[in-house]
Amino acid sequence: MVQMRFKRDIPRNRWAGVLRDNLKQARKAGLIAADIEKRIGEELPQWLAGLKERGFEKDDRFIYSVTPDAVQIAVISKGGQALANFTEKNLGARRAVMGCFFAPKSDYREALLRSLVGAKR
Repeated sequence: MVQMRFKRDIPRNRWAGVLRDNLKQARKAGLIAADIEKRIGEELPQWLAGLKERGFEKDDRFIYSVTPDAVQIAVISKGGQALANFTEKNLGARRAVMGCFFAPKSDYREALLRSLVGAKR
């Protein structure tokens, strides 16, 4: 399980763009196939439809729960309300989540690797 907490407000479309950029990095690194990148990139607006007007607000949480046969994604408001909750059973989605976090040049890789060794920025 991976939980991210937003440090500031961000529009839904901007966040979807960040996710697409990280999918691209995962594909370039050979961690996912082009068809997985395309399919997930196209489905993001539907998955995050409930956030279209509101977007993400400071202290909202984005939670990935990866199991052997699925990925569950939930968005929880700072007040505890479920803003999105869906399960993706395509096995490529599991690789996409991990690829987005650890692909070279992804937005998360450096911070995650530093956190593993306890290094400060």
